Amino acid sequence: MSDTNYVEEAVQYKKECNWFEARKSYLLAQNQYKTKRAWNDAIEMGIWAIICGLRTKEAFFNIVEVKQLIRITKDWLKDTTSQQERKQIVKYCELRIRNIIRDSLIRLGRHKEADDVYVMQMSLRRKIAKVERQWKDYILLTCYSLGNRYNRNFALVIFWFIVFAFFFGVAYYKLGLLSYAHKEGSLNFLDCLYFSLIAFTTVGFGDIYPHAILGKFFVSIQAVVFISFLIIMTFMASHNVARKSPISYPKWEDLNYDQYFES
Repeated sequence: MSDTNYVEEAVQYKKECNWFEARKSYLLAQNQYKTKRAWNDAIEMGIWAIICGLRTKEAFFNIVEVKQLIRITKDWLKDTTSQQERKQIVKYCELRIRNIIRDSLIRLGRHKEADDVYVMQMSLRRKIAKVERQWKDYILLTCYSLGNRYNRNFALVIFWFIVFAFFFGVAYYKLGLLSYAHKEGSLNFLDCLYFSLIAFTTVGFGDIYPHAILGKFFVSIQAVVFISFLIIMTFMASHNVARKSPISYPKWEDLNYDQYFES
């Protein structure tokens, strides 16, 4: 059977609201378009398959199907030599993954899966930046990934907070940058770690202070790092609150997905 017939079958199933069979037909069409290296059509068939899966009674979704879209995107890029064309391909695929798949999952209240799709979308952008030797974008996206998994992993932020607090505590101890305010003697490691945590929260009790220029420099850097952590954590917390707020999304029957494929 030709891929055209698979598409026609899928369209017919959609009209009958038989979303499960429509999804199967779109996946079959996607495989045949992949064989023909018709990457654009293969991506569109894959997206329609995901949409139909979400329209089923069980609202079926498999993250593997999004990974398949990303693999097809990479194959498409390998077939293209023009730099401008490659940028357009990445933009084309990113927009469809974000505007169709992520928005559909959010509309269904499935935020965890929407976050997984977002992480994969950003990972694709990072890998493309590496292939295209766009080192500035690659380094920024890598830091963004390691820091908090693209604003999607709060536990990772806490982990790095502890790592940095420990790092500054070790630096203060090894370099001997701190002194007691009201007594003589050198500080032990626990006192240095205590000061590091106090400095991170920008709270000063005055019992310990940096006595050298280098110590003051370290404390200043630590304060800037803490403010960065505070901004990130505030943003992530507000994002989690905002996405749980009641938002009026269009009903499934009112959606017109064809508009995304026409652009």
